[in-house]
Amino acid sequence: MSAQVVFSVKKVLDQEALVEYRKLAHPTIEAAGGKIVSGFTGYKALEGDDFVAMVIVEFLTREAAEAWYHGAPYQEASKLRRKGSDCVVSLVSW
Repeated sequence: MSAQVVFSVKKVLDQEALVEYRKLAHPTIEAAGGKIVSGFTGYKALEGDDFVAMVIVEFLTREAAEAWYHGAPYQEASKLRRKGSDCVVSLVSW
């Protein structure tokens, strides 16, 4: 069963840090067998509190998604995401 990691960006704090984050994070996604299925601003809130942006990354399994997220390569890149944004990260699978 597939799984998605959803990044819901509440606020951008440092745009330059996010640019550097994407340079580091994208290769870790590909290396872990994942793919970005929805980009930074390609969404629309239909109900509830809005976000600045949202990114959805899909993996073949929940285990693969969690291994990628908790793995050292992504955790190193995520330091820049935390510096650059106030973000909620969720794991969704079915």
